[in-house]
Amino acid sequence: MGMATGVMGFFRSLVGPLIVAAFGVMLFSQISNLSALQESSGEKLAQIVALGEIHNAFRPMFALAAGVLALALAAFSQMPEKALRGKVSVAELVGE
Repeated sequence: MGMATGVMGFFRSLVGPLIVAAFGVMLFSQISNLSALQESSGEKLAQIVALGEIHNAFRPMFALAAGVLALALAAFSQMPEKALRGKVSVAELVGE
């Protein structure tokens, strides 16, 4: 049980930042004229938000997240349900 928990924690630590980076790349690839945002104060960002371009940038991200969630739910529903082991006394473990 300890090894499974350790492996799960390792992969969660490894894959989590990769997923965040992928979502960031997808978000910033959707915003056109991104270099103009780096050179401006806040007016260009306010203009992008006012035009609704930022909403269009987030739309594919939410669609992808919903798809991943649906896939995870489908995988979770296919997992077999197993009962937990009952209480075991120390005498049974030792073999007395």
